[in-house]
Amino acid sequence: MVKFGLKSESFHFGGSLIECVALLQKMNVSHAIQTDETGLDYSMMSLNLNQSMTVEDDIGREIKITRYKNCDIKQVVMDLNFKVGQKILFTQPMFHKNVGLVSGEIIKVGNKYLYVKGPFREFKFDRKTLREVNGTNYKGCLYLSKEEYSNEKELTNNMREIIKKISEYRLELTLEQTREILKVLSQS
Repeated sequence: MVKFGLKSESFHFGGSLIECVALLQKMNVSHAIQTDETGLDYSMMSLNLNQSMTVEDDIGREIKITRYKNCDIKQVVMDLNFKVGQKILFTQPMFHKNVGLVSGEIIKVGNKYLYVKGPFREFKFDRKTLREVNGTNYKGCLYLSKEEYSNEKELTNNMREIIKKISEYRLELTLEQTREILKVLSQS
């Protein structure tokens, strides 16, 4: 199940797409009330893992929406016992290109951040999101295994391909095919 997190000054919430949209509707977020027109649900599904977007409720409070991996992100982060000297894998993006997976070593573990020595410099990662903190839009991401990285990469490519296929106007589906697609989507 794809999980999303909602965060504002006064609350934190995690749940499925449907649960999050329903909560946003209760909070009078206009983008959530009119999802057919705004495409908020589509925008949320289009987010890359650990990527965020911000919406406002009816009185102007900002609510941050984040897409997480297919698990309970809080439990994963709490269960990770990072240790100084531990070898870890991470992506090292450069400008708009991702140079792939590289290996590093944890040199400092804090309550909020991890510091990793990479091939050419040190990197700072947020422990909750496992994303690099560097002040740019080109952020690396920590991975616990090559398999996790490969799976996320494949999932991202599959989602892009699905969105591309669905958005093509020439796509001709039968009624039965649309029922099967909706059945699969409703399970996530």
